[in-house]
Amino acid sequence: RSIPYLLQHLPTVLKQSEHAGELLVCTTALENIEARETEGEAEEREKRQEKARARTHLVSQLLQPRHVSGPLASHLVSSLREKMGVAQLKVDLEKRETEMQREKQASEEEDERSARNYLLFLAKLSAEKSKICLSFLLVKSEELGIDFLNLTGDELKVLLEVQDMPSIAKFFVDALRLLRKCKEGIEQKKEDTDTMALRATEGLKTLLAGKVPPGMDATGGNDHLVDCTFYFCTEAPSSQCSDWGAEVRSIWSWLEGQVELWQSKEAKVDSALPHCEDIQEVAALIKELQALCLYSPERLGQLKERMAELLRDM
Repeated sequence: RSIPYLLQHLPTVLKQSEHAGELLVCTTALENIEARETEGEAEEREKRQEKARARTHLVSQLLQPRHVSGPLASHLVSSLREKMGVAQLKVDLEKRETEMQREKQASEEEDERSARNYLLFLAKLSAEKSKICLSFLLVKSEELGIDFLNLTGDELKVLLEVQDMPSIAKFFVDALRLLRKCKEGIEQKKEDTDTMALRATEGLKTLLAGKVPPGMDATGGNDHLVDCTFYFCTEAPSSQCSDWGAEVRSIWSWLEGQVELWQSKEAKVDSALPHCEDIQEVAALIKELQALCLYSPERLGQLKERMAELLRDM
């Protein structure tokens, strides 16, 4: 109901705003999408996603200081908050913070209370809050047809009235950046320390279990980030209206596919090595292993050693 109401009253908002052109562009784009007719499930899904993007752009403009201070724009944003159930989100966030504060006080010794430990606690608190906020935003994206994950941390702060939202939303940005970096590093067979930790089957499996792989930098909050990324991709609800959600799940699925492929090839090599007497078979296995993004020097070395043995016996 909030979005139709928003569209109905936009002419008044435009008159009140000194930056009417920005809102007018957003409104026109949304009206053009509404007017189009599409057929088929794929087309309907794309239309829904496109409408969600246009609505998000519109909401983003309304949340800007130059617009949101207007009386009607302020009313529209308040109406959207009510429709979303923001009050319950605040209750859930406050409850989780209280629980974590109690856990911290119960487990922390007097001599452990330091500025460093407090900063670590704040990082963990933001990570936990990010899980609550992400689930909330994805559910509301699906219900209202607005891609809330495409709003900035500052815009979400205004919309949700959660003061630490920028630090919470940073986990959404950093999780996507981490997944992109992992996929790019594996695809391009990069040899930096973090990527090499992921180009081993066990290392990538560890990441997909929500833990920092051995050899991967665990400083700077990576442990919280990896844990959040695992939650975002495996436990949080999905939404067809979220571009962010679609991309993180797509990359996560790709990483899972790599693990399955690597395990299959490694099992094939392990099965063949003890009894393989065919030089061509060994050569084919070497070629298959080298074609992968997997870094498996031990198995590759064993295959090359077996090849040398067979050549000597000829």
